[in-house]
Amino acid sequence: MARPRLLGYRVKQSKTPHQGRSWRVDGTDDGKRKIVWFDTKKEAKTYANDKNRDIDKFGSKVQLDASERSEAFKAVELLKPHGATLLDAVRFYIAHLEAKQKTKPFEQFAETIKSEINAKKVTGEMRPRSVDTYQETLRKLSPRFTGRLLSEITPEDVTGWLSELELAPNTKNRHRRYTHQFFQAAEDRSLLLKNPVKAVDTFYDPSEEEEIVVLTPEQWKKLLEAASPEIRPIYALAAYAGIRFSEIARMRWEDINFDDGSIVVRKNAAKTRSRGRRTPTIREELKPYILPYKNIIGPMVPSTERLKNLREAAQTKSGLVPWNENYRNSLRSSFISYLLALTNDENYVAVQAGNSPDVIYKNYNGLATKAGAEKYFAVAV
Repeated sequence: MARPRLLGYRVKQSKTPHQGRSWRVDGTDDGKRKIVWFDTKKEAKTYANDKNRDIDKFGSKVQLDASERSEAFKAVELLKPHGATLLDAVRFYIAHLEAKQKTKPFEQFAETIKSEINAKKVTGEMRPRSVDTYQETLRKLSPRFTGRLLSEITPEDVTGWLSELELAPNTKNRHRRYTHQFFQAAEDRSLLLKNPVKAVDTFYDPSEEEEIVVLTPEQWKKLLEAASPEIRPIYALAAYAGIRFSEIARMRWEDINFDDGSIVVRKNAAKTRSRGRRTPTIREELKPYILPYKNIIGPMVPSTERLKNLREAAQTKSGLVPWNENYRNSLRSSFISYLLALTNDENYVAVQAGNSPDVIYKNYNGLATKAGAEKYFAVAV
C-alpha cells in the first residue's frame, strides 16, 4: 500500500541529526514531500506555523459544494493505490490536454518528416537507401492513419497495422524501426505525450536463428576466384576480418587505418559490446586486397543494385547456389571458426569479431580444424 501523504507541516525532533541540526519540519510543497532542518525547536515551529497558515489561507478561498467534495474524496481514494495525489492527476490531465491542443494530423506531420529526410539525403546526413525505406514506411502508414491526430494513435493501433502487413517478420521489424523514429520525432516536438511504438513488441524472425555455415577452403577459393576485382576486397573483408556484409555496406574506405593496422566498424553497423565500435586487426592475408584503396575516400561498396548483381554472378560462377539465408554471414562464420581453430583463444577471437568469449566458444568451437584453418587463411587470388 502506498505511503499516506502528510497533511500540513509537522515539527519533529530526530534522533539522528542532519548536519548538526536535530529539529526538522515535514510537509508537502506543491504535491512533493519536503523536509527542512533547524537548529532549534522554536525556529522549526515558526517555519511550520507560517507554512500551515499559508495552507489555511489558500484553502479558505476555495469553496467546494457537497458534490465537488464527494468527487474529490472519491478521486483521492482511487489514486491512493497508485501512490498519486489529486495534484498529480490534474497535472497529468493538463499535460494530456496541452499535447492534444499542440498535436497535428498524421498526414500533416508526415509531410514535414518527408521534407526533412529528403533534405538530409541531399546533405548526406542520411543514406539514400535509408531515406527510401523511411519513405516506404510512411507510404504504408498513410492509408491506416490519415485523418487521425498523432496524440490519438495508440500502441494497439500500431501493433494492429504491423500485424496486418503481409510481410516477413524481419521486414515488419524494419518498418517498426522507422515508425518508431517517426513518432519519436513527434514526441520530441511535444506533439504527443509518449511515442506509442515504445510499447510495441518486435516480431519473431526465424532467420535470426540462422544455421552457422562454414565454407571449406576450396569453396572460399572458388568464390574469391569467381568474384570480380570490384568486389574482391569486400569478400576479403568478410572472410579475413569477420565483417558482416550489412556492416561493409555502411563503411567507407577511411574506416581502414592502414597506419596502425586496424579497421573501424562503427556503432549501428556492428553487434558489439564495445563502446559503439570494434576494431579488428588487418591480417596479412587481407592486405593485398585493400592496400590499393589506401588513399581512396568514399563508400566501400558500389550501388546496392550493382553489388547485388556482382555477388549473384560470383556465387553462381563458383557453384555456391542457392545462396540462401543460411549463407548470408557464412564468410564471417568461417573467419571466426577458422581463427578459433588456429589460435585456440576465444578471448582474442571475441575482440576481432565483436562478440563475447562465451558466444564464440559456444557457437564456433569445433566447427573447424587447425589444418583446415591453415588452408583457409592461405587462400589467395
